[in-house]
Amino acid sequence: MLCICSAARPRDFRRTVMWNPWNAGSNVSGIRQDSVSISCAELSARYEAGGLRQSHEASSAFSAGVEANTLMHLKKFSMEGKFSFSHREGQQMCGSMFLEPGFYPFDILEFTPGRKTLQTYSFEGGISVDLSPEWRLGGKIGFTSRNCAKRKDLRYSDYRLDLEVSPGILWHRGKWAAGLNYIYGRNYETITAEVIGTLAGSYYAFLDKGMMYGAYGIWNSDGIHLAESGINAFPVKQNLHAVAAQLQYADLFIEAGYGYAMGTAGEKQSFWFDFPQQRVNAKAVWSTGSDEKRHFVRLGFEWRRLSDDENVLEKVLDGGVTTTRKYASNRIFESEEYRLSPEYEFVANKWELSVGGKFRQGWEMVSQRYPYLYARNVLSWSVQCSTLVRMGRFALGAGILWNDGSWDEDSKRIEGVEGDIEEPYRLTEYVNIQREYETCGKIGAGLSLRYEIFRGLFIEGRGDWKYGFGFSRYGFPQRWEAGLKLGYVF
Repeated sequence: MLCICSAARPRDFRRTVMWNPWNAGSNVSGIRQDSVSISCAELSARYEAGGLRQSHEASSAFSAGVEANTLMHLKKFSMEGKFSFSHREGQQMCGSMFLEPGFYPFDILEFTPGRKTLQTYSFEGGISVDLSPEWRLGGKIGFTSRNCAKRKDLRYSDYRLDLEVSPGILWHRGKWAAGLNYIYGRNYETITAEVIGTLAGSYYAFLDKGMMYGAYGIWNSDGIHLAESGINAFPVKQNLHAVAAQLQYADLFIEAGYGYAMGTAGEKQSFWFDFPQQRVNAKAVWSTGSDEKRHFVRLGFEWRRLSDDENVLEKVLDGGVTTTRKYASNRIFESEEYRLSPEYEFVANKWELSVGGKFRQGWEMVSQRYPYLYARNVLSWSVQCSTLVRMGRFALGAGILWNDGSWDEDSKRIEGVEGDIEEPYRLTEYVNIQREYETCGKIGAGLSLRYEIFRGLFIEGRGDWKYGFGFSRYGFPQRWEAGLKLGYVF
C-alpha cells in the first residue's frame, strides 16, 4: 500500500464527487458530465451508548466495517462502483423486529431485551457510455442484503433484500443537458421467530397496525401472524416503479421524479395486508465560484402517501383440500408526509462551511374497528452547522445540531352507532416513549480530527454527543458515539 501511495496525489473523495451535481441524482448517465477519476477505501469502527434512544435502539452497540468507492472516466465510457460490509452488535435490544422500523405501515414488537447481531452487505455499480457526441446511455444496479439475529427468547432472525435497477439516457450540448431514467426497486423482508426453551406461552408480541393500535397476545397466536399454519414466518415484499427527469443549465441542476409501489404481507394464499404507496421526489443544486473557492446551494423535497388494507380471510376445507378465501378488504391506515431539506455549503482549499436544515410534516389516520377513528399530526425539524479547517496534514471538523418537534392526536367515534363496541387495543407505554423522543428538544455536537499519513493514506477519529431535554425513559437523556477510521484516497 505504501508503494502505491507514493505515486498518488492527495485528494478528497467527497469533494470530487459533489463537484458534479449529477452524482446526487438517480440517472447514472450523468457521471460523464465530469472527467476526474478517484477512488477511496476505508476501514471503520464505532461505539455508541446512552439513554437518549428510541424503543428499538440498543443501550450500547459496537460496529465495524469496510467500504470501497470508485469513479473512473475512460475515453468512451465512465464507471462507478461501491462495495461495503458492516457488522454490528447491539445490547439490550427489543421493540421492533423489523430492520427499518417505520418503513412499512405495520410493525411487530417483542419485549425481552437481549443481544442482536446485524450484518449488512452492499454492492452498487453503474456505467455511462457515449452513443454519439450528444447522447449518452447508462445503467445502474444496487444490491443490499441485511440479516439480523436475536439470541434470547423470544429469539428470531430477520432477512432483508433491497434491489434497484435504473437504466437512463442523457442528451447534452454546450451548457445544456437533459436526462430521463426509469427505476425498478424491490425489497423483501421476512421475520422467523422461535422459542428454544419450554415457556413458549410466556412470550408476548404486538402487531402494530398504525399509531400503536393493533393486536397483543402470545407470540404464536393467529392474530400476530408470526406462526401461521403453513407459513411460520412474517414475509413482506414491495415492488417499486418510478421515473425521473433531469435538467441542467451551466451550474444549475434540477431533478424531479414520481414513483408508485405496491406491497403485500404474507405468502401463498394468505396475504394479510396490501399497502400501495405513491411518492414524489425533487431536488435542485446550484453552485458558483472557482475550483479553489466554491458555493453550493441545495434543496430537496419529498412527498409520500401510504395506505394499508387489511384483508378478511378464511380457511375453507373443500374436497379434503384447505384453501384460503379472501372476502373483503378494509382500509385501516392512511398517512401523508412532506419533507424539505435546504442546505448551503462553502468549500475552499483550507476550510469548509455547511449550514442546513430538515423539516418534516405529516399526518396519520387509523380506523381498525368501526366506529372509532384516530388521527395524528407530527411536525419535526432540525438545523445543523458544521465546519472543517485544514492545517497542513491535519483536518479539524466541528458541528452543532438542534432538533425539535410537535405531536397532536385526536380521536372520534362515529355518531349514530348503537351498541357497546370495544375500542382497539393500544400499546400505550411505547406510544409515550415515541412521543417523548419525537417532541423533546435535542442538542448535539460533534468533533473530528483527520491526519494524512502519506499521500492519500489517512486516519480519522470522531466523537458525537446528543442531549434530550425532558426525555427520561432510559436513564440519563444523552447519547454519545466514538469512531475511528483508516482510509486511502487514490
